[in-house]
Parts: sequence; C-alpha cells; structure tokens
Amino acid sequence: MSTFDKKRRTAILENMTNTQRKWVAVAIGIAVLAIAGSQFPFGSTLAPSPTPALAPTPASLYPSTASSTNSANAFRLDSILISFQKQATDKDREAIIRALDATVIDYDPRIRIAEVKFPPKTDTEILKIVQQLDHNPLVEFASPDIPLQNYGVH
Repeated sequence: MSTFDKKRRTAILENMTNTQRKWVAVAIGIAVLAIAGSQFPFGSTLAPSPTPALAPTPASLYPSTASSTNSANAFRLDSILISFQKQATDKDREAIIRALDATVIDYDPRIRIAEVKFPPKTDTEILKIVQQLDHNPLVEFASPDIPLQNYGVH
C-alpha cells in the first residue's frame, strides 16, 4: 500500500462525522457477530445451534455475570461503556466517571473507550445514564455493557 493510499484512508476516517463512525462501528459489530455466530466456516448457516437438554446454561457457568445482567434486555446492570471525544483530557474523563460514582475497569486509549463499573442499578437507571452521557460534548457515545455470547462456535 502506497503512502498516498494510507493518507487518503486516514483523511476519510478523520472527515467522518460521529454518526457515521457509529454506523460503521455497528456494521463491523454485526459482521463480527454474524461470522462468530455461524456454525460452519464462511457462514453457511447463521442460526444458533440447538442446545442439548443437559448442557449447562450461561447463568450456571458464569454466576457473577448472570446476577448483574438484566435478562430481558441482556445488558449488565453494573457497568457501561463510554467512548470519549479526542479532545477529552484525563481530567475530563475522571470528572465524568467521578460524577457517576463509578470506577474504571478498563480503558483503551487507542479507541478511547472505557468500561466503567458502579453499584448495580435498574435497567431504566442504566438507560438514563447512557442518555445523559450521550448529551455530554466530551462523550462520543455511551452504551450499556452487553455481554457477548457464543452461538454455534465449537
């Protein structure tokens, strides 16, 4: 790949709006889930494989995840993901997280996403927090923490 191609690709990504970046992220996530969820190589079927009657359920395998997850909406009730804007400083991130009375479990500076944990809340409280963070100019987006599940991967 030539230097021109790298510069062009970088320029395209920098000129995208936040909404466009979100849709690209959603499309990539759906593609990854479709590939990971397929039972056969290259996705000859995307339906989850049937679970044998004696197979353990995810709740019995991962009790800590099951107890802090809303079974109706399948997201965790004690953590969220926050993507910060490029201009957000360390102090800005700390102030936002402190305002939530939360702690950072993990932060990836390359993609500016933090997994934030706080005392368990109701599903409506989680969604309100996410909506409030979405209106913060220093936050690119916020999302409930949805645990990934493997369907049909052997």
